[in-house]
Amino acid sequence: MIVCAVALLGREDVRAQPATLDVTLARAAAYVETFIDRFGHVVSEERYRQESVPPLRASQLGSRGSIPNVPPTERRTLRSDFLLIKPESSADWYPFRDTFEVDGQAVRDRENRLAMLFLRSPTDSSLEQARLIAQESSRYNIGDVVRTINNPVIALAFLERAYQKRFAFTYGGADSAVGSSVWLVEYQEHERPTLIRGENNSNLPTRGRTWIDVETGRVHKTEFVVDAPLITARVTTTFKQDSRLDILVPAEMIEEYRPAAGGRISGRATYGRFRQFAVRTDEQIEKPIEQR
Repeated sequence: MIVCAVALLGREDVRAQPATLDVTLARAAAYVETFIDRFGHVVSEERYRQESVPPLRASQLGSRGSIPNVPPTERRTLRSDFLLIKPESSADWYPFRDTFEVDGQAVRDRENRLAMLFLRSPTDSSLEQARLIAQESSRYNIGDVVRTINNPVIALAFLERAYQKRFAFTYGGADSAVGSSVWLVEYQEHERPTLIRGENNSNLPTRGRTWIDVETGRVHKTEFVVDAPLITARVTTTFKQDSRLDILVPAEMIEEYRPAAGGRISGRATYGRFRQFAVRTDEQIEKPIEQR
């Protein structure tokens, strides 16, 4: 009886072992290609709640240092359209955010500005217009940190075949709470110049974790951390299954920025109302195919 029990346990252990790391990363790279192909030209609605807690300085303490004159915490809720674009002539892909509501107040007419720019084919002109829209939207972010890494799919780029060589990857263990065949893969960027750049074009190496189904390469969750000289940033995204697109789409993004001087800036964004646009052969715009 004891020998049988040991033999059964041994077989279960063999089945529990993941594919080699190289195989898992190859599967993940193939999945990211599929993700970009299917999620490109899909507009989602983003509900984004931000909070900025300023640092507490000695001068703000009460006369006895016991009752602080706490500076106010700032909060804001944004509603935006979010779109991922990969031009056919480019190896890069671009996420864009177009804010249409701030704290319940409309800041523009709610038309599909981003989708209209790219329905036929992304051009240099349309990309520049989208950048201007995204720049306009970024001014609604609160806190004194200028940031462009607050998008839910940025860490997927690190798994692309062209970029994997820039990172050192290691297995971090299984996570059955996320999925039966999901393993943590930890990574650290080692090549220079880095993918994310700081002030004066300085290098900002990225580290983090990603939750990958080792059998399919599907990415269930990503986390990346950037340690800048004056601030540490962390962005975590969880994904959910979309039956129409047959991929895992962004469900939630959590961001946190910790300045060295103190204080905190954080945000939580959720995603829904996915709309996939198409163009007929006569180049007339079709109605969006709405997906929840």
